[in-house]
Amino acid sequence: KKSTFSNKAQSSQFSPNLWDLSVVLEGVKINIIKKCIGFLRLEILNLDISILNSLRRVMVSELPSISPSEIFIFKNTSLINDEIISHRIGLIPIKVDPRLFVFRSKHEIKNQNNIIVMSLKQINYSFLKSFKKSIMSACIKWNPYGSRVPYQTKTFFNNCQLNSAPNIKHCFLDILISRLKSKQRIFLESHCDKSVGLEHAKYSCVSVVWMYSHSTTVVVKDAESTHSSTNKFLKVLKLSKIKEYTKNFTINFNNLKYKMNQKVKNRI
Repeated sequence: KKSTFSNKAQSSQFSPNLWDLSVVLEGVKINIIKKCIGFLRLEILNLDISILNSLRRVMVSELPSISPSEIFIFKNTSLINDEIISHRIGLIPIKVDPRLFVFRSKHEIKNQNNIIVMSLKQINYSFLKSFKKSIMSACIKWNPYGSRVPYQTKTFFNNCQLNSAPNIKHCFLDILISRLKSKQRIFLESHCDKSVGLEHAKYSCVSVVWMYSHSTTVVVKDAESTHSSTNKFLKVLKLSKIKEYTKNFTINFNNLKYKMNQKVKNRI
């Protein structure tokens, strides 16, 4: 019965191939409303909400980015624990093109092709107890020549990264990491690799993706509907009266449902 029903549905004039990309993208329009640093607003017309939600999930969890994977803290005399400092540094996005680097497997040696080394070395030299030095994300510097302690961190660079990658830095340079009192110091190294948001939230290339759905309701006059036990059809009689129309009808074949969104500019 299922095979007979599917053959009848496909043979009907109201049943295009749902898996055809040209059918899904028919009449789709993309308008850029606002574009600036760190923000993009789009208007997508004539596309199903399920496909939009799939694009949102891909942007959040499947696009590759670079984020700190290992942080080696050699000296920390501040009031903040090592784990909290590592967590704060790990969530700061890095401004770099991920296509310049490759994915690193679990047991692969860290080299100039799969690792970015960034270091932080700050000391409060003030003798005033009331003065506290703020450590911002701009204090974390990129080391294109690799780790300063390669045998401890097991990171070995054969070449410098200055030729293969541009100036690498954090996207936001005003993020507070810690504050140091008199004679306190922090010395650490951050090793960043390439991965996707499915592994950890720090690899998400975007922080938030949201969308609004605006639907259009169209009333079709002079139409006949035929009902039966196996199918349900919608037949429009007087289409010649429509000057500019695009399909905006929902046709149900029991469990088979597809929508083609369009706008009717002239009434029937």
